[in-house]
Amino acid sequence: MLTRIIAKAQVQGIATFVIYCALPALIVKALAQRPLSKILDARYLLAYGLASLATFAGALVVARRLQRKPLDTSALYVLGIPTANSGFIGYPVAACSGSRPNA
Repeated sequence: MLTRIIAKAQVQGIATFVIYCALPALIVKALAQRPLSKILDARYLLAYGLASLATFAGALVVARRLQRKPLDTSALYVLGIPTANSGFIGYPVAACSGSRPNA
């Protein structure tokens, strides 16, 4: 069976390496290759920040109202929700930021 080729501990080790080392290095490399003016696009940062805030607020409402968790537990519970896909969003945006037409 294919699922037994790699042990669970090995998969956890690879995942830890990817999350803490490979993915941040990939994003830093992509950002370092672009001019600062293209990286700090105020419209994009504002949109991303507002969307993250809205996602956090929505998840906080779900945790508080639907799951009936206390505020402190709810806040900790939803902290990772707005940033969970930064690896899937951050790298492609950084990699493509130089190919965007001038506005």
